[in-house]
Formats: sequence, structure tokens, C-alpha cells
Amino acid sequence: MYGEQQQVWDYGFDYYAPQSFETEDGRRIHISWMGMPDCEEYTNPTIQTGWQHCFTFPRELFEKNGKICQRPIRELDEKKHLVSAVKGMLSSDGYPVYELEILNIAENHFKVILSNELILDYADGKFRMHFISQDKTSVSAGRSMRYVEVDEVKDLKILADRSSVEVFVNDGEYVFSTRYYPENHKLLAEAVEAQIRLSEIM
Repeated sequence: MYGEQQQVWDYGFDYYAPQSFETEDGRRIHISWMGMPDCEEYTNPTIQTGWQHCFTFPRELFEKNGKICQRPIRELDEKKHLVSAVKGMLSSDGYPVYELEILNIAENHFKVILSNELILDYADGKFRMHFISQDKTSVSAGRSMRYVEVDEVKDLKILADRSSVEVFVNDGEYVFSTRYYPENHKLLAEAVEAQIRLSEIM
């Protein structure tokens, strides 16, 4: 279906063994293991309670301008409840499982901070996902920074739950996945003149 095109499917920390299948209505759905086996750089504190990895949200693959992009499956929309729609800045501390959308970002002026520790921003021609602390006892459990070089970030879609984050950049042209282990569910999003929407996922 997609020829011999090769690309990086996920620029984040935790992405392994992707699989795909075709739905009855012809969509190509992609899902992967959210974890890196035998990784010494970072860890998962849940090992102490007998588990550590999980799956990504299922993603639809679609073609845009000759590139294969990814977006969360449309069935997820049935589980979303819009709780806030604002312009420019949003602050929240009450939703452990949510979707955050930032639309019409102007001149790469945005910053998102999850749980006071995980930062999504743009600097030096790069979209970056980075943790404030890389200590293995912190929210990051040892994770540091991942990035992709890109001229412009136009929009973001962020899916987060109690131990994972998936970020879709520019309508899914780039995706970043990571595990994280927050002590709180605070969220701060700043993007001058951009539309920001927060939905709780039930």
C-alpha cells in the first residue's frame, strides 16, 4: 500500500516492535510496544511492583503530501469529553488521562509542561521533548531529551495517561512516545494566539 518508503515512525524514548493491520473499512492501524528491552540508560519504577511496559494508543496511518503520517484512531473521539477550549494559555491539574490539542501555532511560539517535569518546546530549529531531571528516581526515570529538526511546528496533539505520553506533531508527521511517572497531573500550555483544547478521556 505504501511502497518502499522508509521513515522514522517514532522519535521518542519508548517505541518497539510495531505491528499493523487493516480494518474492515480499509484503514491501516498501527500499534507498538511502549518500552525498550535491555535499556540501561533509563528504567521504569513499576518493575518493583511486577510490571513495566504497555502498548501505544492505536494509530491510523494516512498519506499527506507524499508522507505517511499517524493520528490516534477516530474511535478515541467517542471517549473524549471537552473540558476547556481557550486561546493562548491553559493551566490544569485535575485530569490524569487526557488529550491536549494546540492548533494554529504562530512562529513556533509554544511551550507545554506536563507534571512540572516533561517539557515540549521549540529551539534552534528543533521540536524537543525533554525532562527537567534525568535522575532514575524522578518522573523521567532516567530519560533525557529527544528531538527532530523541523522548520515549523504548526500544531500538536498530546495523549497522556498515568504513565505514558504520545505527541503528534504537525498532524502526525512526527510522533514522540515516552513513559513517565508523574506525582501530579499538572498541565501548562502556552502558545500565543493559538487555539488550545483539553479533553478528558473517559
